[in-house]
Amino acid sequence: MQNPTIHFVETMRGHGVLMTSPMTPAQRAALQPQVEDSALIQQLFTTHQRTQQPFAMIWQDLAVTVCTDQTTAADGMQGLITAGRIWVEGLDPAPLTLQRGEFELLPNSCNGERRMRYRLDCQTQDGQRTFHLYGFKRIVKGNILRLPLALWRDTTTLYVTILATTNAPHEDVAGDDVVATGVIHIHLLDFLRQLMTFRSHGVRQPFAHVRNFWRFFQFFAKSLLTVYLL
Repeated sequence: MQNPTIHFVETMRGHGVLMTSPMTPAQRAALQPQVEDSALIQQLFTTHQRTQQPFAMIWQDLAVTVCTDQTTAADGMQGLITAGRIWVEGLDPAPLTLQRGEFELLPNSCNGERRMRYRLDCQTQDGQRTFHLYGFKRIVKGNILRLPLALWRDTTTLYVTILATTNAPHEDVAGDDVVATGVIHIHLLDFLRQLMTFRSHGVRQPFAHVRNFWRFFQFFAKSLLTVYLL
């Protein structure tokens, strides 16, 4: 029998910049997907905005499937991204073709933080260039009096690193070149549309669908509360 899953469709919009100036070895290492340095991505994005025109970046209609009946070793939920239109105008005027996508929902990270991680292997429509797009949302403890603002900011802001790859899809991108960074967001109208796309699959009985939704949203809420309130 198919595993119970929750499906939803997500769109994020924002801007990116090309890495036109040399980076230090420490910066290059910090932009690899194994490291999640949101401050560095924001710094590079802001710095390169002064010397070049930022380009539009839209991750449109990402079809995300999350398995709800088990958690990973890091206490997150694993998922796949099976479709979407990936616009990165600084790399190609046409949307990139999605070859493979992975999603992690709120695994534990360092210092009691949680993450939402997106990994997309894409290529240009002519198949001549391939890219690995890595993005993460950082859920971090802050001032409890500003909790609603922090909740919205953390769950809707994605920090993006784009690497030019030699073979995609593939697992090891540590040696690939960082070609761009960016910051994209879920806008309010896109968020409201996203809420309307949630579906339960892999179960048959009506009550089982209710239980599947409950398991997903309970995990989501509990994971956030462990960061913000504990």
